[in-house]
Amino acid sequence: MDFKQFCKICDRYFTDLDQYSEHIQSHPKCKYCKEGFSSEKKLRIHLKNHECSLCHSYFHPISEHMIQHSFCNLCKKWFLDEEEYNEHLLEHPQCEYCKNRFNLETDLQLHRKTHKCPVCHSYFHPISEHMKQHSYCNLCAKWFFGEKEYDEHIIEHPQCEYCKTLFSTHIHLRNHMDSTHKCRFCHRYFKDVRLHIREEHPYCPTCKKYFSNMDQYVEKHPKCKYCSERFEVDYIKPHIFNSHYCPLCNDFFCQLDQHLKSNHFYSDKLKAWYLNEEVFSEFEKDYFELLKCNVCGTQLYSLKNLKKHCQKKHNAPCGFKWSPSVLGHLIKGHVYLKSQQGMSSLFDTDMRNVRICLYIKASKKIE
Repeated sequence: MDFKQFCKICDRYFTDLDQYSEHIQSHPKCKYCKEGFSSEKKLRIHLKNHECSLCHSYFHPISEHMIQHSFCNLCKKWFLDEEEYNEHLLEHPQCEYCKNRFNLETDLQLHRKTHKCPVCHSYFHPISEHMKQHSYCNLCAKWFFGEKEYDEHIIEHPQCEYCKTLFSTHIHLRNHMDSTHKCRFCHRYFKDVRLHIREEHPYCPTCKKYFSNMDQYVEKHPKCKYCSERFEVDYIKPHIFNSHYCPLCNDFFCQLDQHLKSNHFYSDKLKAWYLNEEVFSEFEKDYFELLKCNVCGTQLYSLKNLKKHCQKKHNAPCGFKWSPSVLGHLIKGHVYLKSQQGMSSLFDTDMRNVRICLYIKASKKIE
């Protein structure tokens, strides 16, 4: 078996195991961590990592040995033992209030400021306990000697006349007044602006909005001339089309249901109104043919029932398609299917086109 090996210490390449083993033994090794080196010089440099600077002995790992000595966190120096460390610590300046020590005198001077009272300018520890004797203004972040001085100061802050809240500046007061007490409709101020709006401004339950006055409400909600109900501008035409338009005679009526019953023919089977019995006879024949099941020939009387039948009995789509003759009657307005008004018709392209044609025709008359 061929032998191939690099020496990780000097990067020499060997193909003989004996030569490689002899070569490895020739490298000087650290007697503490057993790491090999390419020269004695590099080994001597490495040994400094094992030498303790205090007792000048060698250890591995050196970190475990150093725990035996003492370390000063202030000046980052090591000491042989606790006694030597305590003697050294006395050299660091000490705070006379909290007894903490610091590296330098300048550090101590900065620290002393944390014990100084901004009101009586004396020093205390802890300063937080002493400050309870004084009064603090949360509005302007200032301290006062006592309650008397605080009370004299607090009246200088602007106050809201409606809710009595105090503010640091007049700008903050104005922002509060505008955001909390100002009516967005009449631009007056009130203690309870929501109550004012509910009591004094008209409300539309349909669009769930308040209005400045009745004139504005009427402007935004025109009245239907057939039933006198009010609707938003964008909804008045759809309301008239859906509730008052008869596509059979292309006209509008206050009582659409009453008009249909009095003037047109109704088929309960197909749930549809017809212009007359002649149209009914032509349409029923063509439409019934469309509502037959293509698989078993069962006659259904609505598209909804046809879809249910095909799914339940045959587990297949019904394959329904509008014929030109049936669509012709619908587009001309000779037949008025109740399903035309349903949301489901919006997903039927042909039925949606019928609704669009009728809506365009009705819109011309509405205008």
